[in-house]
Amino acid sequence: MIRIYCLFAIAGMVLFGCQEAPKKETQEPAAPTTPAGSALYPSIALDTLEMLWAKCDYIDFVFYNLNIAVSQNEPNAVKATIQHIAGDVPMINNACKPEGRIFFQVAGRNALEGDFYLNNNCVYYIWYKDGGKTPFAANSMTQMGVNFFQDLFKKALQQPQG
Repeated sequence: MIRIYCLFAIAGMVLFGCQEAPKKETQEPAAPTTPAGSALYPSIALDTLEMLWAKCDYIDFVFYNLNIAVSQNEPNAVKATIQHIAGDVPMINNACKPEGRIFFQVAGRNALEGDFYLNNNCVYYIWYKDGGKTPFAANSMTQMGVNFFQDLFKKALQQPQG
């Protein structure tokens, strides 16, 4: 388990560590989805995203159906992951199940946490407050974010279980 965790941490650093983070002013469009359900939450506040961009120093990903966890602490990787959050509000489909949870940390404290959804009809984040208990906002995921998670899943499934 530790070997897989380390492999993904290193792979994440290698994938994003050598890339210069693009400027935040140009928001990538959300990944295409089939609208199903209803928009229940507003978008996360822009000042929250700006705070994360300026101060977030660590991100944890916990996957519900895979025996892996991934962390990022390299500044360019952290900024790239923040860019996975699209500005638009998704249509929430209550039939969809989250793939995992993402934690954005600032100086060792959770600044934002949410579930991420990645199937054909559900490609978005739902954000929580009160220690991860109360949903309060939702955002679509960019295509860059979808590609990032699909790559992680592909690598996880290729790893020998041991």
